[in-house]
Amino acid sequence: MSDFYVVPSSNDTVPIAKAVVHRGVVYVSGVVAFKPGTKQALSDDFRVQAREVWRLLQETLTQTHSSVENLLMVRVYLANIKRDFAAMNDEFARWVGDHRPARTTVEAQLAVTGLLLEADCMAAVQES
Repeated sequence: MSDFYVVPSSNDTVPIAKAVVHRGVVYVSGVVAFKPGTKQALSDDFRVQAREVWRLLQETLTQTHSSVENLLMVRVYLANIKRDFAAMNDEFARWVGDHRPARTTVEAQLAVTGLLLEADCMAAVQES
């Protein structure tokens, strides 16, 4: 595996990579839960969005030879932290299992109406 490589975003309208791997660490760009092929929120149910965000992060980790067990840091942005923090924490715990990465959770105005959370992460790449 190269010391530096970029996983291109499938969205060519945004000037970012899906992920970048450098010196054994994968940096995954922010992920949100859109309905397939749209820029609309997948659901108005927080847990549905959270599970999709974790699934998409996991998909990228797998693509870059990493895993949830290798997570170093996760940042979570919530549209309404007072309402959704407990549900986010519950869904996050289900996703990471016994692993305990560092995490930051903040309230933020998200770019698209209806999105309830966005998350990004950093993880160690598994050595071959």
